[in-house]
Amino acid sequence: MFLNYNILFFCIGCIIGWGAFALPGVLFLDLGFLNSAIGLLLGALLIIIIATNYFKLSQIFPQTGGEFLYTLHFFGRKHGFICGWFLVLAYLCIIPLNLTALSLLFDHLQFDYIQNNVLYYINNKPIYLNNIVLSLLILALVLYINLKGVKIALYIQNILTAVIFISILFCIVGMSSSEISWKNLISYVLNQDINLESILKIVAISPWLYIGFDCAVQIVQDVKHKNFHVFNKLVCASIVIGCFIYILVLTIAAFSYPYPYFKNTIWVVGQGVDSYFGFYGLLILSLGVFCAIVSGVNGFFIATCKVIYSLSENNIISKQFTRTNQHNSPILICFFVASISAILPFFGREYLLYIVDMSSIGIIISFIYISLINFKFFYSSIIDKIRSFFSLLLSCIFLFLLLFPNSPAVLKYPSFIMLALWIFLGIVFLKFRYSD
Repeated sequence: MFLNYNILFFCIGCIIGWGAFALPGVLFLDLGFLNSAIGLLLGALLIIIIATNYFKLSQIFPQTGGEFLYTLHFFGRKHGFICGWFLVLAYLCIIPLNLTALSLLFDHLQFDYIQNNVLYYINNKPIYLNNIVLSLLILALVLYINLKGVKIALYIQNILTAVIFISILFCIVGMSSSEISWKNLISYVLNQDINLESILKIVAISPWLYIGFDCAVQIVQDVKHKNFHVFNKLVCASIVIGCFIYILVLTIAAFSYPYPYFKNTIWVVGQGVDSYFGFYGLLILSLGVFCAIVSGVNGFFIATCKVIYSLSENNIISKQFTRTNQHNSPILICFFVASISAILPFFGREYLLYIVDMSSIGIIISFIYISLINFKFFYSSIIDKIRSFFSLLLSCIFLFLLLFPNSPAVLKYPSFIMLALWIFLGIVFLKFRYSD
């Protein structure tokens, strides 16, 4: 059992991963500093509107399962299964994605020994033995932590999140003391026009940017002395702070190089910090990035296990999965999640990105169900009705953007194939359970 405020650290650790440090170089600065900042703020606001749908439901159902449990109660087993099936996909895929990001961090730190021992090629992309071993070592550590109990896992999450924030704060404070930094930043403001299309491109990926706030409802059962008024505020605060961290890292990137000379690479933030502070500054930033990656693995490992446990507890899947060890950890579920997470890195990060892109559908489907529940069953005023309807509309728009051709967030062709396969597997599983 842990206190309410720990939820804040847990959610932030889930929201902030490798993407927060990579996106400024490959997307944000290219779209424009102000455009990206506005898009991040607007996206956070829209996600907060969706997040408000969780407040009443988490109070009524303070158990593990979150969106799956709510959908199961209000719409029955089939809809509950659909929600849970896609939610597991959304959470589970983020674990190996963060694991493979570790090799990217080490590569950019120029640890040359990582780039040898090629196992094989997939689509002309080499898969390195050392990268796989690195991913598996971190996964084994996270598995061990979670087998020791959720209390230990959440305590580790608190430490990781604190290190992330401290490392970013160190970089931003140090760089802001330089006049050159501000001249570089101003060059983006003066030379890049505010563009609605660029802003909307950032807004379109908001569900992916802020995924992790919803993990709070998966651990609500473990909160000691539940205060749902505080709980709700902390969930919203995690989105706001997540947005703040995204903008801070974007600012570090803008501080680093003047427009238009920024290096359009995935490691522009690291290169900038290295040029300002040298090796020790880069080491501090890299420690923060490392903690962001591991906190993503740990946070979504916890969330995935919680959803699967609820699926088992409610007899959607075998009750055998509810077996726990002496630390009250679901031992079979932990090993199952670790096994799937260990397999996916062998396909390479490129194909893993297709799976993760497809899994974005999962979290949006859960948004739709939660919004629909609030719209249909919970409203004490016309304002509540309007808010839940707007949330439902937003969720449908986000889903539309993933599926509609020429959308800035549209899934790639391989992602559609994998989505069709996941739906097919779900239908087969549902038919099997129904006939049984």
